[in-house]
Amino acid sequence: MVTAYLAALPENRIPTVVDPKTKLDPQLVLDFDTRAPSAREEVAEVVHDAWHRNPVVIYGKSYNQDSREIEAILDKLNLLPGPTVFHVNDRPDGEILEPLIFRLTNATALPLVLIGGTPRGGLRELKNLSADGTLPKLIEIAGAKIDGKKKKGGRKH
Repeated sequence: MVTAYLAALPENRIPTVVDPKTKLDPQLVLDFDTRAPSAREEVAEVVHDAWHRNPVVIYGKSYNQDSREIEAILDKLNLLPGPTVFHVNDRPDGEILEPLIFRLTNATALPLVLIGGTPRGGLRELKNLSADGTLPKLIEIAGAKIDGKKKKGGRKH
């Protein structure tokens, strides 16, 4: 849900009142009553829509060489839709977002690549997935088309 919220609008931010070590109140990132009888279906729809629109997501840092290399690897695939990139260090909510992402994904470092909502690791893991031929399959299963666009560059948030 966090990625769905952040990707929905570039101006969306994690509120400063959020403690990244505790459970996130869904009302902070969802625009419907999570206590309603239809909430489970609505949450499932939000999650499905988020990963359909953003099948490949990178949480990284703009100054980090591994982040830039991951972006370059994925850029060469000409994905449609392109990867959604969150440069945590450039965001006003970065100090909250980074530990929140770690807690939600069990990751311990950035960059972190998510494909179809599943954390796939950082640069080393991405290179391994590429080397064994798994990366294109995972990306296509997630809903992105390889060589689907001629214009390069992902969406930056």
